Amino acid sequence: MSHSARKAAFSSVPETCPYVDEAFDDMVYEIKRLSIEEFGTSSFNYIIERCVEIVKKQTTSLRDALILAYEEKEESEEELRDRIAQLEDRIEELENQIE
Repeated sequence: MSHSARKAAFSSVPETCPYVDEAFDDMVYEIKRLSIEEFGTSSFNYIIERCVEIVKKQTTSLRDALILAYEEKEESEEELRDRIAQLEDRIEELENQIE
């Protein structure tokens, strides 16, 4: 995993996906509105823990995919630069032959 791809990924999307965070925040808010007596302390804690775990797993998979995309972009750009340099060299060779 290249450092620049990782840096670009974190610059593009914060540590967690804002949409995932918002959805879970809304769900946690609704769960908290229920009384703990109605819901049960262990059930309440279990759901909160699962929400946090899901956010972390989802964020990790999204981040990994984004980093991979940036790495592929960097590789493509490098290949393109190399090809352009080769073509420029070939053009120079042909121009020298004409002279």
